Formats: sequence, structure tokens, C-alpha cells
Amino acid sequence: MPQAPWSDHGNRRWWLGRVFRRIRLDSRPCCREPTASTFWAVMRLVGLLLALGPLVATATATATAHAEPCTGNPNGIGCFDALPDSGPAEPSPLHGLGWSHPLGTGKLALTAGALSGFEPVVVDVPSPDPAGKRVVPLRFSERALLRFGWGLARQIDLTANLGAAVWQRGAGPDALASQTSDPVAPLALVDPRLGLRAALPSSNRHLAWMMRGEVSAPFGSARAYAGNLGPTMTLALSSSYQLGRWFFLGELGALARKPVRIGDLNVGRAALLGVGLGRAFFADQRLTLGAELQLRPTLVSGAAASGAAWTANVPAEWLATATYRLAVAAHPWTISASGGGGLPLSSRTESAPMADAHYLAPTAARIRAWLGIATVFELAPHAR
Repeated sequence: MPQAPWSDHGNRRWWLGRVFRRIRLDSRPCCREPTASTFWAVMRLVGLLLALGPLVATATATATAHAEPCTGNPNGIGCFDALPDSGPAEPSPLHGLGWSHPLGTGKLALTAGALSGFEPVVVDVPSPDPAGKRVVPLRFSERALLRFGWGLARQIDLTANLGAAVWQRGAGPDALASQTSDPVAPLALVDPRLGLRAALPSSNRHLAWMMRGEVSAPFGSARAYAGNLGPTMTLALSSSYQLGRWFFLGELGALARKPVRIGDLNVGRAALLGVGLGRAFFADQRLTLGAELQLRPTLVSGAAASGAAWTANVPAEWLATATYRLAVAAHPWTISASGGGGLPLSSRTESAPMADAHYLAPTAARIRAWLGIATVFELAPHAR
């Protein structure tokens, strides 16, 4: 009867040596090779996300012609999330853009912070005064935000975003329809979001690609400008490039949501474009400084009525970010601080003398600030 190759003492030592060498190699990030099953799992996920694109476009196109206010009055101001926030749950050198790398199996990322926005919604409307009337439905909003990330597999992450408006001031959505309207609610929930991220193959060790998809539920308060009138869907492709201490981050995607009217303008589906760059400092790169530009051009018809003066609606913001990594009890925590504001890239025709030709579009706050802390926990350090 033939014996197994590990039956004698010498062969047993040889086989055990091979096994332990393989384990050591697999535990080194530079030497791991993605398995075929992981690769095809990522491809199936990417295919599913790409397939959602036409479905999202079809579903939202049917609502484009029926932009709705949230007041019941046809002259009311539409409701939407006036201070949108996107960004990774793990430590990142920029506020809205991150490394296009998955967390890894069994890792939990957490970001907690405060987001402030000054005048994210301002409306210029005609009035008996030739100079027009400026209405500020939301003048100031302070939000507490939480981002979570969980490594489902080596190349796939699950993400979740929660938040609440803890202090707000503004005229509210009824300001155009009534002279005695109630102010905006000071406290409100923000629409929660759930998403998936999948790493894409790259032949350049300095360049990484990732696909992400997100869905939000309309549980936030739309009348407090903390949520949307319906669910939203986001599909985006992100990339990161690192050369020495310099890094370049980018994202291109689309946001699908129910369109609403605000003054003479429709706010609905939008493209997403983000670019950023920065540099790390010190030998351990614990300090980073960077800047980013976020554009969200609206893809629905800009004018809400025939003959309206609006010609382009492009919410645009810039942010400068500084991060510093701390080692507390041998566990790294990253503190981040960001500041910036809106850019007047939106424009209207000369038939609107009561307002500026170039203006800050809704959701582009005049001043935006962020202060947060982030970390990653190794809940399953031996899982691969």
C-alpha cells in the first residue's frame, strides 16, 4: 500500500516547511496575490454597480418634469439636503476624497466629526424693489456626523453614514410663500446612507482604483434641509496616485435624486467631480496638507419655468485640509481639520437684473468647515 508523502519524518518536515513559508509570504502585503475567486467576486460586484446606472437614469428621468416643492404651495421652496457630505470612513488626507484602497477583511473604520455650513441655501427672487429680494431658507447649519466602514473581504468594503443637524438658523422653506413663515427647524436627522466599495485591478503600484455605490433612505427631515424628498443613488469611480510624499486623489460619478424647485431653479440629478492633491511631511508622514475641489453640476433642466433667467447650476466648493496622526496607547488616531467655501461658478442670463450674473448654487455653502477624528480597528487581524 503506497504511503502518503508526509508519512515519514523527513517528508513531514519538508511539507511543514513549505506550509509555514507560504503562510509567512501570504502575511506580507507586498507578496499577497489576489485569488481567482476574489477577482471574480469583485468583477461581479462592479458589473452590478454598472448595471444600476441605466436603471437610476431611467427612474429619475420620469420625475424630471415634475419638480416638487415641499410646502404644498406652488410658490414654495423645494427641500433637499443642503449640506451634502461625502468622504471615506478611514483616515484620509482630504475631507471628501480618500485613498482608493479597501480596508481589508475584518477591519472596522470610524470617523466622527462636526460639519459647519454658512448660507448653503440663498435665493434671489423678483420683488417690487428693482434690486430684488434675497431669501435665506438656511443661513447656518451645524451637524454631527459618523462614518463607518467594514471590510467584508480583501477587496470589498461596506460603508454607512449617519448624521444629525444639532443647530440651525434660517427662514425655512415657506419664506417665499408667506411673510410670516416658520423658521427652519433647529434640530433634524440627516438621511442615512449605505454603500459598497470594490477595488479594481491596477498594473501600476502607485495607482489605485475603486468603484463605490451608495443608497440613501429619506429618513432625514427634508423641511429642515437635512434630507431629500426620496431615496438617492450614487455611483462613482475613484482613484489615488502616490509618488513619494505627494498624493493625487480624484473621483468621477453621478447622483440620482428626485428633482425639486427652488425659486426659478430645478435641483436634481447631478454629476460628481472631485480632484485633490497634497503632500505628507516628516519621516513617518504623520502630517499632511492638501486641497480639493468639488463640483456637482446639475443634470436636469436648470430652469423651472419657461423664460426663466437661470442658465447654469454648478454647485462648487473648495476645501483645504490638514491631518495629523497620533499614537495613543499604540493605536493610531488621525485628527483632521478642513476649511473652505463655495465658488460662484453658476450663472444666469442678463434678464435677471435683481441678482448677480454669477452666484453660489444651492448646496455650495459660502463657508464650510470640518473637524473630525478617524481610526481603523483590527477586529480580525489574522483574517485574510
